[in-house]
Amino acid sequence: FLDVDGVLHHAYVDDPKHLFAPSCVAALADAVKRSGARVVLSSSWREQHGRAVLVDDVLVGAGLAPLLAATPSLLVGGRAAEIKSWLKKHAPPSGPPRWVAVDDRYFGGIKAHLIHVDGARGFTRRDADRVVAHLAGQLPEAAEAATPPRRNSSAGRLEDDAVDSPTDRKLGLRRSESSAF
Repeated sequence: FLDVDGVLHHAYVDDPKHLFAPSCVAALADAVKRSGARVVLSSSWREQHGRAVLVDDVLVGAGLAPLLAATPSLLVGGRAAEIKSWLKKHAPPSGPPRWVAVDDRYFGGIKAHLIHVDGARGFTRRDADRVVAHLAGQLPEAAEAATPPRRNSSAGRLEDDAVDSPTDRKLGLRRSESSAF
């Protein structure tokens, strides 16, 4: 399940020339190709046909299959309810396959499947590795990636700034290896 703003480009893009950052799109394409996943659009971009077509064009241009679908727009429950609704309607009788929601916002109800992306950076190679690992069943605790970092008031920074998370260590990643925009 794919969000767009804050994932495929910086969350606060005000110039259309900065939509769909090449590094974010390349990282997403890498994750989708390595995992064999299909993309369901869960972003508010699904609500405007022209924007959904643009996302589809970007995916195809990156060598991916077109969007599989888009989540429904519900009046209550937010994005988590929309994703659950889509899964309920489209899951095979054996239950839904492994899935992730890639988003720059935190929301409840699907925390174990949420791969949180830093909206100031967009989707990175580290995020791609987390997606692939989760979809391969190597990260049943993927919710750890969706837990907001805590502020260390004495140092004035996020605690997450200084140490590798357990997920990063499990994947063999170090902070110095993260992609920067």
